[in-house]
Amino acid sequence: LKEQKTVSKGADHPIPLLVTGSIIAALPLARTVEEMGGNVVYFDTCCTSRWYHQGEIDEEAEPLQALATGYLGQTPCPRMNQSYERFALLRQIIHDRQIKGVIHHTLKFCDVFIFEAHPFKLCMDEEGVPLLPIESDYDFGVSGQIATRIQAFMEML
Repeated sequence: LKEQKTVSKGADHPIPLLVTGSIIAALPLARTVEEMGGNVVYFDTCCTSRWYHQGEIDEEAEPLQALATGYLGQTPCPRMNQSYERFALLRQIIHDRQIKGVIHHTLKFCDVFIFEAHPFKLCMDEEGVPLLPIESDYDFGVSGQIATRIQAFMEML
């Protein structure tokens, strides 16, 4: 364990990462990334930023209309027709926060995220940002296999 801490060079200057995808155990994943010398600076998942990122709510409008506009104005999810609009937002976040790598998580059998994985990889290739695709089931921990893949990804960065 002591050797792992000395090998991890990123404690003083962690590598900024973006995590995107479906529902994931955000805190265990962030802890694993931090142990490997990284820092998750943005989560774009079903239960994180996508849920909270929306435009201003017009408080002068009729309440039901304002609520509907707010919900429909959220960052698109892969199950929505305009899901690729999210790619432009993520490109901006990558530039603004100087992201060095992206972890793209999909749940097994969550077809909408699996269908999005290839176009998203092409988008990241255009940006020149390394991408680590990971897939898991509904176990809300970080398996040893995924931790090993994250460690290899971090060493590559």
